[in-house]
Amino acid sequence: MTNRALAFEGEVEILCHIDHCCQQTMTIEGWIASSEEISSLEFVTGAGTYEGAYGLPRPDVFEALNGAYPNAENSGFTIKVDEAALDGTLKVRFNSGRSALSNRLLVVTELNSEADDSKYLNADVPFTKTMGHSQWRKQLSETFNTKGTRILEVGSRVVTRAKPFRDLVPKAEYTGFDIYEGPNVDVVGDAHKLSSYFDGQFDLVFSSAVFEHLAMPWLAAEEIAKSLKVGGHVFVETHYCYGSHERPWHFFQFSEKALEVLFSPALGFECLDSGVSNPMVGRFSSYADEYLQNKPVPGLYCHSEFFGRKVREVADFRWHADILTDVAGETEYPKRIVE
Repeated sequence: MTNRALAFEGEVEILCHIDHCCQQTMTIEGWIASSEEISSLEFVTGAGTYEGAYGLPRPDVFEALNGAYPNAENSGFTIKVDEAALDGTLKVRFNSGRSALSNRLLVVTELNSEADDSKYLNADVPFTKTMGHSQWRKQLSETFNTKGTRILEVGSRVVTRAKPFRDLVPKAEYTGFDIYEGPNVDVVGDAHKLSSYFDGQFDLVFSSAVFEHLAMPWLAAEEIAKSLKVGGHVFVETHYCYGSHERPWHFFQFSEKALEVLFSPALGFECLDSGVSNPMVGRFSSYADEYLQNKPVPGLYCHSEFFGRKVREVADFRWHADILTDVAGETEYPKRIVE
């Protein structure tokens, strides 16, 4: 058993341990053993004060402390708090009338499958309809596994246990492209110069978990456009939010809107499906700035996907401010009002 000393003020000796905090009900559970009898317990936060229930049986604590604190046998407590009350101090009152405050306590919530995570979603962020993370391999293989169909996978080297996509499209003409030699790689090269490696145009160019590692993904988008025939399709899955990995070659994270910008009508594309998949629940850690510590972070999604079709050739394309409406649509940056 691990005890957490909370540096209570005063000379009284107190041990405290937080066993559990359920995110759904925001009930903090733990135990406090002291050398003086405790009469009541409160959790004091900036949002208010919450009365705790103290004196619950904890024979495990009594045994672990070898009887050093007689009140340890009934040292358990529970405190129900509002969701916003993630940090504060414990205030203990003793039978003698004295009280003591702990130092600031961060309550780390457990993220469990029973919690209602819908409050962390953003209503205006669309989920990918048919090409989400668990769907796209099946959808692409069923659609493009036909004789004479030319498929190019960018970033094809086998680095996971997933079955190579080549095996899912035995009727098609599949080409694996990667920056390194390895299993499932036919052509080694740089995605920023993709079209220079092929003399023909493909029916499908796709990539998964690659675009976050491209130093200039806008160039790769242009190269994909050059490598596709008119009527050909592009699919890109990348990360909206994900842990830093494969550094220093981890350059970007992409929302679904970012992918729509890269493969916009200005570059000759029509969007068929775009969105996110696999929502995440996160919080700021105890290493963040003090005012952010343990605060929840809503609107996190692991994957973003784009599926589109090339509908026209665009000669001499270049990125410039005049095509802003073409890539961003009729939307405007939200006006932030400070009250």
